[in-house]
Amino acid sequence: MSNYFLFSGGHTEIDAEGDGIDANGILTVSGGETYVSGPTGDGNGALDYETGAVITGGILVAAGSSGMAVNFGNNSMQGSVLVNMDRQEAGTDIVLTDTSGTELINWQTSKKYTSVVISCPGIAQGESYTLKAGTSKTTVTMDSLIYGTGNTMGR
Repeated sequence: MSNYFLFSGGHTEIDAEGDGIDANGILTVSGGETYVSGPTGDGNGALDYETGAVITGGILVAAGSSGMAVNFGNNSMQGSVLVNMDRQEAGTDIVLTDTSGTELINWQTSKKYTSVVISCPGIAQGESYTLKAGTSKTTVTMDSLIYGTGNTMGR
């Protein structure tokens, strides 16, 4: 039997020194709101999983170091964006907008970060979005539901 970690509802905020969410098997997100601040060291990641990660619903924002940053897998049914950037300061806004300027996500992390993973119901394949994280601004086009794979680390 495989180990798994499931977020299916509620509101969760994680302030991490090590891995933010660490699933020693499969990470599944199907609902709720999950926000991860940290880690700041490149030896850990805001998301960490062994076998795979799937998101089918809910909101997830994970800001941390980029050294071991990973995104959700291609079996996901909801869009997810991973962007690595120069170091941003704690307390800066992380804002994702669509092409009409509608905010899909607006959140502040409590730690410095160099990587952001965002998934929410408004992210669709074929559409473009702007991620403003601190002083970094990136436009992404969702050629598939998953943008940015990060450090593959055998996954």
